Amino acid sequence: DVRLRPTLLYAGTFRLDEWGRAVWSDEDKPLLDELGRGLKTLNLVRNPDALKTTREAVIKWMINQPNEVRAGAILPPEVVGQAASTARADLVLAGLTTGDADHTWTLALYSALHPAPDVTTLRTDRPEMARDFVRRLETVPAATAPWFGMSLVDTQYEPAAGAAGRPADQGGPLVVRVLPGSPAAKAGVKLGDRVRSVGERRTASVKEVNAAFAAEMARPGGLRATLVLAVDDLSGTRTARFSPEDGPVVLPLTDPTMLYNRALAEFRLRARAAQDDLERGVALLNLGVAFMHFRAHDRANSDGFARASLPQGTGISDGTVQYFRGLCAMRRGDPGMARAAFKTATAATTSTLESNDGPSAASAAARLLKILE
Repeated sequence: DVRLRPTLLYAGTFRLDEWGRAVWSDEDKPLLDELGRGLKTLNLVRNPDALKTTREAVIKWMINQPNEVRAGAILPPEVVGQAASTARADLVLAGLTTGDADHTWTLALYSALHPAPDVTTLRTDRPEMARDFVRRLETVPAATAPWFGMSLVDTQYEPAAGAAGRPADQGGPLVVRVLPGSPAAKAGVKLGDRVRSVGERRTASVKEVNAAFAAEMARPGGLRATLVLAVDDLSGTRTARFSPEDGPVVLPLTDPTMLYNRALAEFRLRARAAQDDLERGVALLNLGVAFMHFRAHDRANSDGFARASLPQGTGISDGTVQYFRGLCAMRRGDPGMARAAFKTATAATTSTLESNDGPSAASAAARLLKILE
């Protein structure tokens, strides 16, 4: 039951003046206070020798390369690599201030896997900014999300549909996709059904259905909620009961609230500690997506997608991996590999993106394949 956690080395905040002199600064008290409250999802390096060695290396580099520092390179790869080898750090965090009057300093989070940082701007006179950063640093990328297995769209009332003795279309949330083998499919939800209520809540829109789902899932007690839906079609109204299952989640390529180096460290550990092929495949898929965020497309493919083995089937599956392999190849200028991957993905008609309830990976691949051709 022990959970593996990435290790963070916080090197401190450094001041670089206009003459190229660099020193270790004490202007990081707001951040130190927040880190000192105790990290729950990260190990923090506390070895004095390792911290001293890293700080000395940072100061030496800043003095020798002040222009690179002012251009935004707070830490060079060799310093991050040294911290990774001597302190077993997965992540290295450092701050820089250049003496601006507005108390502004830059915080950079590096991963041992590649040189590009996540960059955040803080102010020493606004401690809530440090609190928000540590909250983001503590946020573990989601591994799973509830899987319902159906997609809805909003429709409007159409009185003309009642011609020739047929009942008028009353509008409302319309089921436009039911994935085979999903909880919704097992409960008897069908294409063309309309969701009239969830539990005691009337639902006149997709937004209201989603809010009702969220409320049902948030009930205390830790037990998986059973959703009771009133659905109707031309034959009348019936009840569908099902409990959502857990399904894997894929990182967004761009999320301004996410620290992607944190995600890299997390998913590398998850891939190494995975208990089965599905867990390992999803972790490697997400590792590839995190590399793609930094435009490290070769690493995304070699370390992530090429190693992510997922079964063919419904939801996050082999078709998902093939879509991202094609997108990665397209962005690194390999149209031949992109076409091959997209063609494989288009054949996986029940594969999805984002989550098991996400958009169709096959449809997305078909659109990009058409662009390539």
